[in-house]
Amino acid sequence: MQKRVFRLKSGTGKSTIARTIGAKAEEAGYITTSFFFSRTGTAGQRDPAYVFTTLAHQLAASHKGLHRIIGDAIIKSPDIEYAGAFKQFQTLIATPLDVFYTEFNGAGDILIILDALDECQGIEDKRPQQILACLRDHKYQAASHVRVLITSRPEHCLRHEFTPQPQVVEHDLHMDGESARGDIARFLEAKLPLIPRELGISVEGWPQAEDVQALSEKSGHLFIFAKTALRFISNRQVLDPRRQMDILLGMDRTTINPYSTLDQLYLQVLENAWSRDLVGDGIFLRFRRVVGCIILAQDSLPVSTIARIVDYDMNNVIATLLRLQSVILCSSPPGTLYQDFFPSIYHPSFSDYLFDSKRCVDPHFTISKPDTHGFIVLRCFKLMKAVLRENILRLRNPSILNRDIPNLQGEVDNIITPEVKYSCRFWISHLLESKMDQETSGALYEFLSQWFLRWCEALSLLDFAHGGRGRFLATAASTLQTAWEQMVSDSHQLCISFSTRSDIVS
Repeated sequence: MQKRVFRLKSGTGKSTIARTIGAKAEEAGYITTSFFFSRTGTAGQRDPAYVFTTLAHQLAASHKGLHRIIGDAIIKSPDIEYAGAFKQFQTLIATPLDVFYTEFNGAGDILIILDALDECQGIEDKRPQQILACLRDHKYQAASHVRVLITSRPEHCLRHEFTPQPQVVEHDLHMDGESARGDIARFLEAKLPLIPRELGISVEGWPQAEDVQALSEKSGHLFIFAKTALRFISNRQVLDPRRQMDILLGMDRTTINPYSTLDQLYLQVLENAWSRDLVGDGIFLRFRRVVGCIILAQDSLPVSTIARIVDYDMNNVIATLLRLQSVILCSSPPGTLYQDFFPSIYHPSFSDYLFDSKRCVDPHFTISKPDTHGFIVLRCFKLMKAVLRENILRLRNPSILNRDIPNLQGEVDNIITPEVKYSCRFWISHLLESKMDQETSGALYEFLSQWFLRWCEALSLLDFAHGGRGRFLATAASTLQTAWEQMVSDSHQLCISFSTRSDIVS
């Protein structure tokens, strides 16, 4: 059987390799299409439901013939975006490619890239596994023209899906050899001399050769260490690269785990931003809530919306982010107001570090996922209750259909603020990941008993304004059912208190 699927397993460097292979494939005449998963990006970057629609969109943009063929397929199946993985693959990928290679004999081969598959949500529900099954097992005529590159960490739950498979080639990439260290040394030698000019300052004798060598050795085989170190050294808030270099080189090196030096770097970045002797617990709480919201938000959010969700003044949020420029992308592009900028984590390893109390040994910085999700869901309830009301758009005829409301998008934007839009769409997701304590269960009961219909109305308006035509409501119904089942199984007391009102969520 022909080898059609290549899986690259690695803890670091996956996305860089995937992008490089994609670029080389295009140069070689391949039609390339890709989906890069990211658990710190937007909701769509984690959701497997977007994979085949995204791949189809890219294929349609790559060739006029594919544009026509895939366009015809969508016209014949206008609700295909709501279909399951197999039907989406059959309708948007497999059948159109069969038609394409029949009509365009000699057309170039296709490379499909799925990067960081381990960051896809729904692994426990077998959702990404369904996508893999389509790409790996589905038999269609054009399959001989399609190659698939999949990158991921060596997760056990995915390993099952590949081995033993005759059409799959797997490779473990171990970035711990001398070649990796040599690459990092050359990288630092090229980048460090540029820092003073980028900062607009002069540093005599910069950099010292022995310092470059020492930093290279401290980086080991981790490129993310070297890249984070460069951002730390070139911090514009400090404007003192020599001081920052001395701090890094003074770090203790431990060998408890493969990422110990990276953990030391992250701890140094945090301690350099906030000294435990100079700031109070409130500042550390703000850090955990702001950064926790950025990491755990189900969609990418601007600074202004983050501030309203975490209930801090926007200037306080900005002050928090400016201290973290080594690990969080938080500088506003030219012409963009800071409150409109979307901060993001540079690398998932920082999130992993903050969530693991065994690695992030300072409790001031350790972020609890359940506690943060619980805080966010309570804020969602409060934000929605402040805005949602019956006939929220104040329509003269409340029975009018959504599609007949003039300027629906504008009306929705005028009334439903961005943080309330987010709350309406994602509060259930945060609820599922939170601790169902007494405060949360009480707030949930109040919301479902008094605000449920108003929430449904707002969600319907948001859905139609976004062109979803039922996606938001369908997703909410499914997720709410999951939340209900979880609550009943986790807490007998909740089951009793809500059982008489089950019609609320039925």
